Amino acid sequence: MIQSLVSGIVSGLLLAILIGPVFFALIQTSIERGFRSGILMATGVALSDGLYASVCLLGYSQLNITDTFQESLAVFGGLILIFFGASTLFKKPSMHAATDISAGGRPGTYRYIIKGFALNSINPSVLLFWAAMITLGSVQHHFHGVQIAVFLASIIFTVLSTDIAKAYVATRLRSYLSINLIAWMNRAVGITMAAFGIRLLVVALQ
Repeated sequence: MIQSLVSGIVSGLLLAILIGPVFFALIQTSIERGFRSGILMATGVALSDGLYASVCLLGYSQLNITDTFQESLAVFGGLILIFFGASTLFKKPSMHAATDISAGGRPGTYRYIIKGFALNSINPSVLLFWAAMITLGSVQHHFHGVQIAVFLASIIFTVLSTDIAKAYVATRLRSYLSINLIAWMNRAVGITMAAFGIRLLVVALQ
């Protein structure tokens, strides 16, 4: 159980480092609307992650798991992680926030929760990411049942915690961001994710 918790926290920290449209929307919302709005938006992102993770876990639990199928799934998950790593490694950094999703109505609690949920949910790679995380946990770490649930929950909680921290330091963080810094962070995360994918492929093909 401790191993699944620690592995989830490490994976969550890796995910939290990724800088994309949701990151800039969170920073912009926190600066313009305050810390509370940033927390609400981070909550919406976490709810979206929880939904995708639950769907992937439910689908995985319904499959007839054999050694051959598990090896094939590991190859699939490894390729997804390598793809994410490569796309992140070569992604051109941008300083523009993606804030074109409107929840409608007057600013309030539900507006920012829905905004965070929508911004995260419209990204098709989120579903693939959670599928890869489940494969990583079950094949490489041999997590099953409650362990895989703890693994996924700890990833989501870690990302939520770091998003709240980002919202808190948004004003200071914004002034230190630069294109070069973002590019180097993307490269580091991309290499790390690709390495996870390669390791998963090695485990599957042994």
